[in-house]
Amino acid sequence: MKYFLALAAAASLWLCLPTVCRAGNFQVQPGWWKIIVTINMPGMPLHIPPQTVRKCITPEQAAHGLQQMMHPQANPGERQVCKLTSVTTHGQQVRYRGSCSMPQGNTSFHGYMHYDSPDQFHGQVSTATNMAGRVLQMREGLQGRRVAAVCPR
Repeated sequence: MKYFLALAAAASLWLCLPTVCRAGNFQVQPGWWKIIVTINMPGMPLHIPPQTVRKCITPEQAAHGLQQMMHPQANPGERQVCKLTSVTTHGQQVRYRGSCSMPQGNTSFHGYMHYDSPDQFHGQVSTATNMAGRVLQMREGLQGRRVAAVCPR
C-alpha cells in the first residue's frame, strides 16, 4: 500500500505539468504556483487527504508548450518515459491524453485544464495504471493558482 500511495503522489506531481501551457489567447504566468490535488481511487476504502504541490514555473518554461514540458520533468534516477498522444485547445480549456511507461507498469491518462485566468486553473485527470496484471484507476481533481510572481530561492 505504501508503494501505491507513493506512486499516486508521484503521478500527482507529474500530472500537474499541464499547468504550464498556452490556452486560448493568453499564456500561463511564470512564478510560484500552489496546486491542490484531490485523489479518488474507486474501490479503495482508504481516504487520501488533499495534497498540496508547490511548483516554480520559470519564464522559459511558461513560454514552451505542453508537449515540450512533459519530458524534462522526471525525478532524478527515475526511468519514466511519458508522451502526449493528443492535445486540443478550445477557448480557455486544454484537453489532453497520453501515457507513461515505467519499470513498475504502464499508465494511460486523460484530462482537462480550464484556465479561469492566466494565473488560476482547475481540472481533472483520470489515470489507469497496469501493475503486475492489475489495473489501478485514479481520478485527481486539480485546483491551481499562482501565489507569487517570483519563486522563492
